[in-house]
Amino acid sequence: MKKTLSVILASAMLMLGACTKEGSTPSIPNNSWTLNGIEHLVKSSNRTTNGANAEAAISYKDSTNKAAVAVGFKALPTAGGTYQLVASDGGALTDNQCHLSIIDDNGKQLSFTGEPTPVEVIVLQNNKLLFKIPTINVATEVPGTTYKFKAALYELRN
Repeated sequence: MKKTLSVILASAMLMLGACTKEGSTPSIPNNSWTLNGIEHLVKSSNRTTNGANAEAAISYKDSTNKAAVAVGFKALPTAGGTYQLVASDGGALTDNQCHLSIIDDNGKQLSFTGEPTPVEVIVLQNNKLLFKIPTINVATEVPGTTYKFKAALYELRN
């Protein structure tokens, strides 16, 4: 009897351990970006919506208030999904595209110039957005120096 009861209890424990809660909150990574091996923690964020012929963007600054990152869209996402990060070549963005603008600690402007790259967008509680940008190359305009960049960014608003 004890053996049977032990087997039943062990089976029940295994079955309960395999259950997951649907709609669970995704794990939220550090709110930061890494440029050329240096991690910048987000200290503030700002959301701008599109006006006449303007893009919508979310910008992030680090604690020095010198370095910044902005993620621009045709319109800010209202649903999670995969967007294509495209080069900032002055062309209009489509509904599923975004682009990136970076200012380093020295005030240099950097941008993404590579092939379209998937970026994960997650809508968190209170409609805050989380962007997961994989490791990409970004470059300065002059003299054209290339750096590695990656980020997991989310808004710091109420």
